[in-house]
Amino acid sequence: TVDRISSISNEMQIITKNGVESEYLDLLSRLPNDCLMEIFARLDHNDHDEVATLSRRMCTLSDGSRSRCAKILVFGLEILQERRRELHFTMRLPRQKIFLELKDCTGPWDKLKKRNEGDVKDYKSHYTSELQVISGSVDGCAKPGEIIDRAAAILSKFDFQSLQFYSMCIDDHFLTWFEQIARTSRTLNNFGLMKCFFDDAIRSDGRERLLSSLSLARPFTMCLVFCCDASFIDETFLRNYAKAVPFAHLGIFNAGQSRSLLFASKGLGESLSQLGMFSMPRLVINTDWLLSPLLKRLRHKTEGTWHFRTTRNIDQREIDTAMGSDMKCSSNGNRHTIELADANFKLDLRFIQDNMVATMWNIEAVFQYA
Repeated sequence: TVDRISSISNEMQIITKNGVESEYLDLLSRLPNDCLMEIFARLDHNDHDEVATLSRRMCTLSDGSRSRCAKILVFGLEILQERRRELHFTMRLPRQKIFLELKDCTGPWDKLKKRNEGDVKDYKSHYTSELQVISGSVDGCAKPGEIIDRAAAILSKFDFQSLQFYSMCIDDHFLTWFEQIARTSRTLNNFGLMKCFFDDAIRSDGRERLLSSLSLARPFTMCLVFCCDASFIDETFLRNYAKAVPFAHLGIFNAGQSRSLLFASKGLGESLSQLGMFSMPRLVINTDWLLSPLLKRLRHKTEGTWHFRTTRNIDQREIDTAMGSDMKCSSNGNRHTIELADANFKLDLRFIQDNMVATMWNIEAVFQYA
């Protein structure tokens, strides 16, 4: 009995170091009942009273201290919503492969369970072989909001470096959960909303809640793809994000790009010069205000790419007038290359006529080492 307990104790310590629970979660359940009975039979009544009291106190202290405990660091969480009442959850870790077992909608979702590779259903083809996964699913036996609330409860013990949501309906339950993540996460570096949309009940204040949470979370890489109008993303958000996260990677896309254009004010370009990778097809910047932020961004000597719209093409004469003595430019039609003379760093600038809006041009600006 003593050897058996010692063996299980050592195994629990090894697993605890990895931050992941065992195949059956509770290793003590593998001890035969008669073995445990033998241990407790050696105690007297006073000992039993003390054990019971200690157990209750430990439970109380455990519950009270849980909010201050360090969270388990996880590489990423991906949630795919196939139907309004069906969600698939996948957590990715670099060295462990365990299954997040989400019980039926009436039961507790509190089990982490190991599974063989063949038992984990691959819901999305982009999962790579070198990243092992935790996966689980919930079908339509509960209300959509109830599913999100229960998922948030169990996933609150983890701190994610990456959060990716696919085809999600953004409702009040989702916003409440993400607000909590934005307030508490210390490691969120990558965030994505892929082909997501807002619930019909969500009004303008709900969209403002999303922007506020994104500004608070401040992930370095952020990609937002909406299946709806994204006109709620305004200059204020772009300015604040560019200022808070220097040289961040930001992409914003939505359905009907040409119907919800955002015409930038004169000062926005200067703020955007802080961004590394930036793509927002619905953003239109007046070409007259464009060269200054482009050249300022070039002098940062940080690699990256910009994509947005402008009001017209630009010629080499304008570039020669704007650039300083530390630069040189060569042009070929609608394509220009501006180089820093002493830094081996350049800007490749290309203008393409917009097929959807004839009066506008798409700009591609690539900042890179020569």
